[in-house]
Amino acid sequence: MFFQKFQDHDGNFKQWLCEDVKGLLSLYEASHLAFDGENILDEAKVFTTKHPKGIKGNIDKTLTQQIKHALELPFHHRMLRLEARWYIQAYSERRDANHLLLELAKLDFNMVQSKLQRELQQMSRWWEDIGLENKLSFARDRLMECFFWTVGMVFEPQFSSCRKGLMKVTTLITTIDDVYDVYGSLDELELFTAAVERWNTNVMETLPDYMKLCFLTLYNTVNEMTYDTLKQHGVNIIPYLTRAVSSDQQNRNPERQANARLEHKDHNSHGLCYHRSAADLRAARRCHTDTIPLLQNTVAIHHSPVSDQAVPSSHPDPYILNSLRLLATCFTD
Repeated sequence: MFFQKFQDHDGNFKQWLCEDVKGLLSLYEASHLAFDGENILDEAKVFTTKHPKGIKGNIDKTLTQQIKHALELPFHHRMLRLEARWYIQAYSERRDANHLLLELAKLDFNMVQSKLQRELQQMSRWWEDIGLENKLSFARDRLMECFFWTVGMVFEPQFSSCRKGLMKVTTLITTIDDVYDVYGSLDELELFTAAVERWNTNVMETLPDYMKLCFLTLYNTVNEMTYDTLKQHGVNIIPYLTRAVSSDQQNRNPERQANARLEHKDHNSHGLCYHRSAADLRAARRCHTDTIPLLQNTVAIHHSPVSDQAVPSSHPDPYILNSLRLLATCFTD
């Protein structure tokens, strides 16, 4: 194996590696790409995590920043757009920086950032136009967070349709999730699940008014996205979209969700599920205020400090992440 040449006869990593700081850093990053069973990379992770912390002496300030940055979170686990923003700043502080290349990187970043800002404006108007935020007061407003996830998945300018499609569906799935977790009764949830599985507007008459609005918004949005994709690429994506929504509803078993809420209410006369919803709303607002500076902050042509507060702290819902993975295949070329 390639990495064995860095080990001695006893299977320990050679001590001279500690003298090559850049090489040690590269080995550290590589160790985080290990598959299960690649023990040598697991050992490399331990070795390269321990030794950079003890490095002292006269090393380049930029390299010190890179070591600290990598030890906080390896490159493989970071969001590419945030990493690009950080690296532009770090590279600008190097004495050997190529200023022409740096200028080009800043212009490229700002052009992509401008496109993302326009997309966010369009999606904000779409969210206001469909009116679910005002009609379903119990639901979380996760527009900003969903947009941020899509940028984390596909930030390239040519995948604008992918980002918009993913954002629409995941925002609606988040709203429907709250219908299951917070508001709907068992009978209503069973009706809504059946309506989604049948994917037919004829079943709307059996739904309560708030569910009619929710189902019709989902139905129209998915069909509109399917039409656009079919027109542009000749591919029918409706089976994938409906499967993503249906799989989410199957994971949110109506009876289990309703019983869980009743158990919460038995332990708290105010209903813990509603308190949790309020907490989620506050978290969404924090995410909104934390992320706006990132989306507004283009890279200045002159020196401009980067704030670590631009990174949102909320964690993605695993159900939505699964839907994102499935839906991404529908829109990317």
